[in-house]
Amino acid sequence: MFFSFPTHTQNTQVITFISPRSQGFNTPRVMSGWDLVSHCPEENDRYSIYGFVVEMTSSFRPERINQCLFGQNIIRRDKNDTEWKDFIIVSGSQTENRSSQKDWLADYFGLPTDFKSSVHFRPRVNNVIVEAQSFFGFNNIKKGLYAELFLPIVYTNWDLNIKETVLDYGTNNYVPGYFNPSGVDRTDLVSKFSHYISGCAIPTISDLTFQPLTHGKMALHSHRAVHCAELRTNLGYDHFIHDTHHIGLKVQFAIPLGNRPRGCYLFEPIVGNQHHYELGIGVTAHGVAWDNLVTEEQVDFFLDVTANHLFKAHQRRAFDLHGKPNSRYMLAQKMTTDISNNLTGDGVTPFAQFDHEVTSIINFTTRDVDVRVNIQADVALSCSYTKKNNYWTFGYNAWKRGCENICINNHDFPEKIWAIKGDAHVYGFIAQQTNPEDLPVGKAVALSATESKATINYGTNLPKQGVSTDATKRTIQIQNAQKNPTINSPEPAFAGNNQYLVASTTDLSITNQINTSIQPVLISSIDLDTNSAASSGFSHKMFTHFNHTITTYGRAQAHIGLGSEIEFGRQAGPPPAIGDDKCINCALSNWGVWLKGSVCW
Repeated sequence: MFFSFPTHTQNTQVITFISPRSQGFNTPRVMSGWDLVSHCPEENDRYSIYGFVVEMTSSFRPERINQCLFGQNIIRRDKNDTEWKDFIIVSGSQTENRSSQKDWLADYFGLPTDFKSSVHFRPRVNNVIVEAQSFFGFNNIKKGLYAELFLPIVYTNWDLNIKETVLDYGTNNYVPGYFNPSGVDRTDLVSKFSHYISGCAIPTISDLTFQPLTHGKMALHSHRAVHCAELRTNLGYDHFIHDTHHIGLKVQFAIPLGNRPRGCYLFEPIVGNQHHYELGIGVTAHGVAWDNLVTEEQVDFFLDVTANHLFKAHQRRAFDLHGKPNSRYMLAQKMTTDISNNLTGDGVTPFAQFDHEVTSIINFTTRDVDVRVNIQADVALSCSYTKKNNYWTFGYNAWKRGCENICINNHDFPEKIWAIKGDAHVYGFIAQQTNPEDLPVGKAVALSATESKATINYGTNLPKQGVSTDATKRTIQIQNAQKNPTINSPEPAFAGNNQYLVASTTDLSITNQINTSIQPVLISSIDLDTNSAASSGFSHKMFTHFNHTITTYGRAQAHIGLGSEIEFGRQAGPPPAIGDDKCINCALSNWGVWLKGSVCW
């Protein structure tokens, strides 16, 4: 079953997937060097052009990629800084001087509660594109009729460039009740954030299944892919065609050959248009602005406009929860409706109870989806100067892709099985035994404690800004937090024969009674934020190309040229970063150079 959620305004700058412009949708690379030898009215027979292009591109503005992936709070540039400071702090719930907007809670990643590290990201995308191009003019059938074919083969390399600096490895154990009945020694916990987030390590905890990260992993090295991007074809007709000008229409169709997003990695390499079929129309035009037959000089202007619809494509993407950017990396606890040990909260039985298993939320919010884009538009305008066998052009290109429309396949979603753990303690301990048949003192009982108001930055029991620097106050804060004072709908916990539960076996007094949620708040499919996986794109590009005719044999001509381009997506900075279509613009910024050879006859 597919659920289509309404598009709503995103109030954050966080997405779970970078959806780039296809490497095969590049009008400047196509038109450069061909604008004077295509659309030729003087040819009475069929004529053709065959080209071969090799281009290398590399992204810049990594801070904008970081802003899209992690949010506004990861990036900072002070007044005197020349570069952005792109990092997050991973700190435990019992560290001091935490930032409630910047720090990620280390407890979610199997790290000690006093762990602290700084994690820097400098993402980069590099491409090598080898494209075969062809143009066929059918003036023998109808003057102005033509067809074009483009087939780019792409090698792409995506690298987050993660660098983690551990500031404090931490010495704290997990106390009994925080994850399991017996507690966890520091040596059984994960040593670094990067080890967990890359899917390489999980803590070793008895009586608990701690699932490894299987989706949205942050690779510690680059990931590569090699594919054909797409087979792109144009069928056009120049209704107005003359030696000095032409105006025509074209129909464009693209067959996807690249890879589909799979969601296994946060920064996964993409070749092509994410496997969309495309269909659209366009306009081409050119006009001679000035020429001199004596000196063989000429100035021309060229225009190419294309607008395509991207049809539904099957993909797999990850989702955050509504109103919780980066919540995909929070920790969820599994719940069961089989209530054991007669757990109650002030006399009321919860409808669900902790089931001895935890996982990162992204492991079950990565879903099969259908994605389509209403329109993608591309406009290229250039001016060229020709003198004898040499040609130079300079141009501008604008690219716009509308907001992605996503329908989620939720037929197998684990509905109301998982809940946000936060910094809640999931076990209480029997503190009294009046009758022999009662549960024994010290027996651990799973609770129904959930924290739906927790975020990637903090839980709800301990202070958001960290514990006090004063040792006495810090001890009091930690002891109070163990009693689950601010979980969802807290009620005093009882089990067995109405026996009260305490937060630790070292204090069996009623003042140490622990709370449980009545009722717990569970995660359902309607909590998935569809827009967290959707983006739009808008970029500006300047390009230039030098071309030289190297030989002529009758009708045949050979050309070789060198070109370059620089594309500007949105730069990092404060809002507005969300377009009119309520989608985040995460177009990449790139520079590129190409070598192009062609033969026409």
